[in-house]
Amino acid sequence: MDLHAATLYEAIADEQPDALALAHGDVRRTWREFDDRAARLAAGFVAAGLTVGSRIAIDLYNSNEFLEAFFAALKVRCLPVAINYRYLDDELWYLLDNCRAEAVLYHASMAERVRRVVPRLDTIRLLVEVDTASDAPRHEAVAPYEELLAANDPRRASNARSTTRCSRTRAVRRVSPRACKHAWVRPAPSCRASRA
Repeated sequence: MDLHAATLYEAIADEQPDALALAHGDVRRTWREFDDRAARLAAGFVAAGLTVGSRIAIDLYNSNEFLEAFFAALKVRCLPVAINYRYLDDELWYLLDNCRAEAVLYHASMAERVRRVVPRLDTIRLLVEVDTASDAPRHEAVAPYEELLAANDPRRASNARSTTRCSRTRAVRRVSPRACKHAWVRPAPSCRASRA
């Protein structure tokens, strides 16, 4: 497939905006909501100074926020780096240092570990903490996930969206969500044949 993954996700959001995209526990998100939340997060990345090729470390459990962060990174052509939440301090430091991470999104339950590691790094521009139920105090340099989304207009990431959609019309014609419902997972043989 010769199109960007963010372009494919955006094409699906355009074709079926009210269809269910994510479900985790009691939280459900449509493709429209998924795209909007990822665009808001992408705008937050841009506002923090992240650029094409910046590494965004995602230290989260399996959740909607993990997928939103991954999609947001793709929207601004950053590189999402998935982190094993079981890593200890030295393993986390090594990974963040080795990949030259500029942003770290982490779950609040991992905050102490992240706080111990981040001062040893000189590349971090943005720290984002995800937690829906914690009343634990946050460091002032940490952006709460939902507040970061609320503070950013998804249109600010529109320039980023247009970079992934530069050949959007061609991409939608080549791999239409209607013609190949699950092309983003694994194209069926009939879909592969239709693209040839």
